[in-house]
Amino acid sequence: MEQDNDYANRRKHPRHNLRDVVRVVDKATGRSIGTVANLSLDGLMLINSEPLHVDCIYQLSVCVDGSVLGEAENKTIELHLGVDCLWNSPTASVTAAAYWSGCQIIDVAEEDFPTIQRLIDVLALD
Repeated sequence: MEQDNDYANRRKHPRHNLRDVVRVVDKATGRSIGTVANLSLDGLMLINSEPLHVDCIYQLSVCVDGSVLGEAENKTIELHLGVDCLWNSPTASVTAAAYWSGCQIIDVAEEDFPTIQRLIDVLALD
């Protein structure tokens, strides 16, 4: 993932690997497109079965069970993010076709930043 290292040098905020599955839906199609592999306040890396299109803008919905963040179990916390896909790379998986997709967050509601930080605080492996 050499491309990822190039972008890592330009990041404002460190990315954090997550210990729990956080599903991501493409709002334009309503289809699940993968899960969040790592997250920062200004970007995320997805793992997905089909690569995203580089240099394309996506409207994503990131959904987390409320109990993960200390909310009611029957509550779903949903973040709406506009992202720009910067790169794709196949994973090293021999059992299934999968891709890493690096995305920069380009649009997020100001009130969602604390929720992104809570996700990092609660789910980060580091």
